[in-house]
Amino acid sequence: MLPKLLVNFVLMLSKALNNILNPFFETIRKMPLVMFTLLLLGVFAFTITKSLSWSKVSDNGQLQAINSDGKGYYEYLASIFNKENFDAQTVDNRYILETKDGKAYNKYYCGTAIAMSPFFGISYLTAFSGDPYANAYQIGISWAGLFYFLAGLYFLAKLLFSYHLNQFNIAVILVAIGIGTNLFAYATIMPSMSHVYSFAFITGLLYYVRSMFTVPKNSHFYVVIFLLAMVILIRPLNGIVVLLFPFLVNNKEQVKHTITTILTPLNVIVGLVLFLGLLFIQPLLWYIQTGDFFLWTYNNEGFYFSSPQFLEVLFGYRKGWFIYTPIAFISLLGLIFVYKKSKFRFLFAAFFVMILIYITSSWWNWYYGPSFGQRPFIDYYAFLGLLLGFVLVEINNAIKKGVMVLLSLLVIVNLLQTYQYSEGIISSWNMNKAKYQYTFLKLDSSYKNCLGGNHDIVPYKAIKEPVLSTLISFDSIFPNVENKKQFVEENNVVSDYINEEFNFNYNAPIRLKEESTRGMFIELSLKRKQLRYYACENVMLVLRIKGEDEYSSEISFKIDDIPTKAKDVWEKRNYQIEIPDFRGAKADLTCFLWNQNESPFYLDDVEIKVFNIK
Repeated sequence: MLPKLLVNFVLMLSKALNNILNPFFETIRKMPLVMFTLLLLGVFAFTITKSLSWSKVSDNGQLQAINSDGKGYYEYLASIFNKENFDAQTVDNRYILETKDGKAYNKYYCGTAIAMSPFFGISYLTAFSGDPYANAYQIGISWAGLFYFLAGLYFLAKLLFSYHLNQFNIAVILVAIGIGTNLFAYATIMPSMSHVYSFAFITGLLYYVRSMFTVPKNSHFYVVIFLLAMVILIRPLNGIVVLLFPFLVNNKEQVKHTITTILTPLNVIVGLVLFLGLLFIQPLLWYIQTGDFFLWTYNNEGFYFSSPQFLEVLFGYRKGWFIYTPIAFISLLGLIFVYKKSKFRFLFAAFFVMILIYITSSWWNWYYGPSFGQRPFIDYYAFLGLLLGFVLVEINNAIKKGVMVLLSLLVIVNLLQTYQYSEGIISSWNMNKAKYQYTFLKLDSSYKNCLGGNHDIVPYKAIKEPVLSTLISFDSIFPNVENKKQFVEENNVVSDYINEEFNFNYNAPIRLKEESTRGMFIELSLKRKQLRYYACENVMLVLRIKGEDEYSSEISFKIDDIPTKAKDVWEKRNYQIEIPDFRGAKADLTCFLWNQNESPFYLDDVEIKVFNIK
């Protein structure tokens, strides 16, 4: 009896593997150039991951593949399987927030963790450490990023092939989307973020939706249901992808045939149960943590729908989409050719683009925190690939050669900027025009961490309650300043002369009327005058906040946005600093300058304003 069961199991497993792998091998047979391109992209992505991600470790020797918001997504797996504290997590006011009745919950949605889980599982079984951030887990999540990167590109190739693009054009598009956009950074440097997973699932969804209309099958319908549920579990707003479904249809007859063939009462009921059952995973996890099935997890965050930042999101030097991913602009030109071919498709495509840009631009933090480029658009890069395909097919050969050269240059620019981002040559969130121009395509190690300044935006719907306001104007010149009288008369100011490592220090108690619930916001300005070229290049402004309950925070940054040559000129500097994790009623603020090179410059009019954010 047992041998027979074993034989049947092996046969079933072989049949299942055959059904899974057959389409893959069929793709190899039909598109050898495309598959070879995918292989090269995979090898290249692994090489970059190894050199830029696995080569960097923290002070405790850990890799940094799980970083930034990715820690929040990953925390589902870590808390359930390693820490075993999912129903009693510690509030950190960043990833783990607190309900009004004191229950801790994960701010992020669980879809990314579900997508990561197979690779986490392998690490869990093979790691020799219970630490969920041990290197075995970091490497496992890196492999997850690479897998979904290639899976998304594979389904993009199949989607493009369904539009009868030739292999050469498909290969060009795979290279352009794969390594010519900021998708590449999230697949290699930041694989714990949600975007490479969204890209893979949305691309697969678009392919199977088109397959469902082209060749109606029940299997296609159920795959669409599964993929759509995963897309929403990863990022609920990505549900707007359904607006693209009509764009994938060839004609009305396809729609009618699909409806009559697939949308039978049984399929609809089963599909609805499957869809809602998958989506219920998230409310179930919330219930385990808080006792409530439904939460708005982005506490104190939201949209400014009446004032979207279109220009900043698209063209701004602080994460502008077309600045850091110019291939996106070329791809969107494909809408022109869509219009010429089908006004019906154009209307749905244009409407989707407008809705996507509007929603993205309306988020209160329109640059989406520390990251590379405008990351919310990455999820839909399969759509960009389609539009780019229309461009390549419709233009004549002479123009096509020019487009190919331009795409090649933009791929190189993207790879160089990805390297700059990885090495800290460009800022992950604090860029402006001067900084962009100063660091443009600079790769030398001397440019690492060369940028300064700090320009946070005011939190969502913040009420700023003034706590402290002071202006420090110096009334004496140190003895080593020559001709004090002449200096005062010429500049109409009396200033502090800085030529030591620490020569300015300000301390003040912070006393709030009640405990802070959203943190602190500091506006600070100063005037400085260099007495030699680049005197302030390595001068740091340091803010330390020490509060009750052993709370402490330190923020430091260079006082100049970029190294500045000008000397003997008074220049004003302004900074905005958010301290989001401050919780308490009392704290001590310390502000000082760290003059690392002990360079000579004057300082005056240091103005500090501290606000409690309510």
